[in-house]
Amino acid sequence: MSSATERSAPLTPEELASLPHDNQARLLLASIWTLGLIATIFLALRIYCRLIRAKRIGWDDAILIVSWVSPLPPTISGIQGY
Repeated sequence: MSSATERSAPLTPEELASLPHDNQARLLLASIWTLGLIATIFLALRIYCRLIRAKRIGWDDAILIVSWVSPLPPTISGIQGY
């Protein structure tokens, strides 16, 4: 067993800083916003169809709207750091 593959001590801060760091934050944010936009379009179409055909929104639609609104504040505030 070579000492290069096994380490008994954790890496020092200098060694950690020298490691390659791939920042995938922009890709992650792009996928979050894209999927959020797709969900928004489908929810809007569902609500539109319910209002046109049934003339009312049911409790299941209200739950969908609440579940759509609830992640917005953390998502919006999370983009300030990038």
